[in-house]
Amino acid sequence: MKLSTGRIKLHSTMKTLHLHWQTIKPGWNDPVCQEFEENTLVPLAQEVASTLRAIDRLAQVFDKAQQELNAE
Repeated sequence: MKLSTGRIKLHSTMKTLHLHWQTIKPGWNDPVCQEFEENTLVPLAQEVASTLRAIDRLAQVFDKAQQELNAE
């Protein structure tokens, strides 16, 4: 699997999760819902965002390395 393919899948899956959560949340508005959101979904979203940024940086490194190899 290419780096870009994994990035796209991760981003898409997180977007789908967010859409499902927005659908479910209004009918499940209690302390357990808040705890789940605060302790699971928010940290997960932050980790995914960090991971996507890291993938973007890594892709730049790979692109630069490929350019340098092609220049030789």
